[in-house]
Amino acid sequence: MPRSEQANLDLARDILSRAKAHAQVEVTLIQSETTMVRVNGGEVEQLSQAVSRGLGVRVIEGGRMGYTYTSDLSREGIAEALSGAPALAQSADPDPHRSLPEAEPSMSDDLDILDAGFDAVSIEEKIALSKEMERAALAADPRIVATLRATYSDARTSVALANSQGFASAYQRTSAAGWIQAMARDEGG
Repeated sequence: MPRSEQANLDLARDILSRAKAHAQVEVTLIQSETTMVRVNGGEVEQLSQAVSRGLGVRVIEGGRMGYTYTSDLSREGIAEALSGAPALAQSADPDPHRSLPEAEPSMSDDLDILDAGFDAVSIEEKIALSKEMERAALAADPRIVATLRATYSDARTSVALANSQGFASAYQRTSAAGWIQAMARDEGG
């Protein structure tokens, strides 16, 4: 398991250990690193890179579920999430079938959702890809008269999940997408 996955899993387990004695507790840590490139008229209109991190806490007591999410991973933010989920559970309608699943051994640790070449793609290549999408759209058909934007977006996401049923695992995934908005005009307008 890569170091960042292990660190997130260790933190999820630590937060789980701080949960008060509730029937069932689940802690999810999510971290995403994203890039977005937006091109219009052959020029970069927007280039952004961001990192976000958050914590989800789910508590199930007597068939009642409460869930909190926070991006505040300070000691106070974590404590608030841990106390908020059980409080929300108290106001939920009970469902006798609601519970966390029993922990079962994983068939495979390799989910094959992490592209090994993901980090090799430079910002310059992502910009060039966005510009090429725009050029290709304009060249595809003479009725396409303009593009509103060509967008490239990607993300590396790390997820760690630990619960009171004994399940604890972490994984990373990568994703990339491109899309374009084009305007077309024919004899009818």
